[in-house]
Amino acid sequence: MLGCIFAARNWAESYEKLKNEPEVKEEYGLKQHLAHRVEMKKLNDAIAAWRPRNMVDIDYLPSCGGSDSLPENTPEHAVAQLLEYWQKQSFQLICNMFVYPKKAVQAKNDYGGNAPISFKVLSVEDTAPVVTKVEVEVSFQKENRTISEKVLTITNYLDSDGNTLVRSDPNGKWKVMEASLARVASLYQSF
Repeated sequence: MLGCIFAARNWAESYEKLKNEPEVKEEYGLKQHLAHRVEMKKLNDAIAAWRPRNMVDIDYLPSCGGSDSLPENTPEHAVAQLLEYWQKQSFQLICNMFVYPKKAVQAKNDYGGNAPISFKVLSVEDTAPVVTKVEVEVSFQKENRTISEKVLTITNYLDSDGNTLVRSDPNGKWKVMEASLARVASLYQSF
């Protein structure tokens, strides 16, 4: 009983000390403010300078080849890579390609057993400095029947923390919005 009283007293004393300590605030001075303004100016300049790619200049589309036939670190390369992972049933690699990653077990439930037999990257549309729509034709086979469907996938250019970047930033990667694959994932189930 006496031990409980001493423990309660010690707790109360340490609580009082903690309560009376001044709150530590991160300093944000002129130097940090100016550095932030410089970064914002660079970002605004990059956004202002951005122009969508001209389809005439993208002479490698349509592409029936795999991701190796497409320029690296492009939205079309990322979509082709995702579809290759799906064909190989590499669920952890599939998860790494999404804007909002998921667990491999969840990807296996969503994409297992219904791998595309082929795909073709048809076209791209750069809609913003961080967003591109990639049209693909995906083919599935089930019980000697083949079905092909055109699907518009949406990609985002992100840093390693999942924040959007302007596509000219070398530190980003293209990721696929999984919701844009919902139609094609359910396509296999429907026939």
